[in-house]
Amino acid sequence: VASEIMAVLALATSLKDMRERLGRMVVGLSRKGELVTADDLGVGGALAALMKDAIMPTLMQTVEQTPVLVHAGPFANIAHGNSSIIADQIALKLVGPEGIVVTEAGFGADIGMEKFFDIKCRYSGLVPQCVVLVATVRALKMHGGGPTVTAGKPLDAVYVDENIALVTEGCENMMQHIRNALKFGVSVVVSVNRFATDTDREIEIVRQKALAAGAVAAVECNHWAQGGRGAADLARAVVTACAKPSNNFKFLYPLDQTIENKVRQVCEKIYGADDVVFSDLAKEKIRVFTKCGYDKFPICMAKTHLSFSTDPTKKNVPKGYDICHLRNNFVIDIHYTKLYDIRQPSQGPTFGIKGGAAGGGYAQVVPMDEFNMHLTGDIHAITAANNLLAAAIDARMFHESTQKDKALFNRLCPAKKDGSRTFAPVMLHRLKKLGINKTNPNDLTEEEINRFARLDIDPATLTWNRVLDTCDRFLRGIT
Repeated sequence: VASEIMAVLALATSLKDMRERLGRMVVGLSRKGELVTADDLGVGGALAALMKDAIMPTLMQTVEQTPVLVHAGPFANIAHGNSSIIADQIALKLVGPEGIVVTEAGFGADIGMEKFFDIKCRYSGLVPQCVVLVATVRALKMHGGGPTVTAGKPLDAVYVDENIALVTEGCENMMQHIRNALKFGVSVVVSVNRFATDTDREIEIVRQKALAAGAVAAVECNHWAQGGRGAADLARAVVTACAKPSNNFKFLYPLDQTIENKVRQVCEKIYGADDVVFSDLAKEKIRVFTKCGYDKFPICMAKTHLSFSTDPTKKNVPKGYDICHLRNNFVIDIHYTKLYDIRQPSQGPTFGIKGGAAGGGYAQVVPMDEFNMHLTGDIHAITAANNLLAAAIDARMFHESTQKDKALFNRLCPAKKDGSRTFAPVMLHRLKKLGINKTNPNDLTEEEINRFARLDIDPATLTWNRVLDTCDRFLRGIT
């Protein structure tokens, strides 16, 4: 989930679209401050070849035989937090024009829902009709001032005994999520998932508070015990909400606003921040992004899922805080790419740097364009593709540090037996990017050979690390 390739997979609409997005991923800057992409390294096609089966969603079913499409898992605290557009499109086709598709947005509505609307809906073209906001008495008690819950330790008594005061206070958090959802012009239905220890009075307080905040319905759900029958009333409420003529979906901000203004819209309207203070380094990053034309994309904030604020200890609805510097939360550790928005700030556990191998040139691998829905899925491919790109970066930097221009050019574009050379399509793409309008390798001047052959990546700007699939079966025997 910590690889940008996971986010690409989730936002791709076809194999061709995924290939283009993979090629546009930014891995760092050159020493001249120019963006370096996967296609500049010549591995975009190889990445797509590794991912050609992973683009196919996995078809599963619930215990009651309801079909479920499982596909992609970018986390909402570091990426856009939603399943794939392709899975949604397939599901909509299967249910027909009168059917309803339920898709999940990860973590709290302040991050998963906002990114579903402002990022996923922009690129899928799909228009949502209803938000199903899930709430529990226990979670609201925590927001109301209950003690910290620690995994593996017994719950404090306040979470299993009736406590009207904590529930009432904590409902402010739920109500703010509802008000946030309504800003997007869609109906809100609250699913109050009941635990065995919840009391009727606690459930009723949550229901009444939800309705007061603007939800069209707040329904007690017992599907944990009764299966589908325990959520039948919720399903009916969702059907009714989707049919409401008042639904008028809208984005939080237009794309033509500046990066700073879009960040402020999210922080102030969704998180409730009083102000956003950008550090000097953040301002410089924004200047670079704007110069590169990357200021017209949606904003993908990296933020804790444990609070509306950037402080995970601040529960309920924090007031009177600024999101300062954004050093760990937005700008400093992440980069724009042309794939959809700001790239993910975390790359997960990393290996040591791999030694440069022979070759170091462009990977001439391109997948077939034909799309077959095998419904297999292969998240392992994300790890392989991510680490292939990391290795390509290492190899390229190694060869550029040890080879002269002509030798490097010969590796990238080797001569055939008859002495002729041919540029591959991805090379022609790079030449066009450099403003070199030549298609014959032998016509390049020494200065053009230098510009073409050398990416001159600045190691201090690299943002692409190796990732580790901790669920890989081959790692389970390691002690």
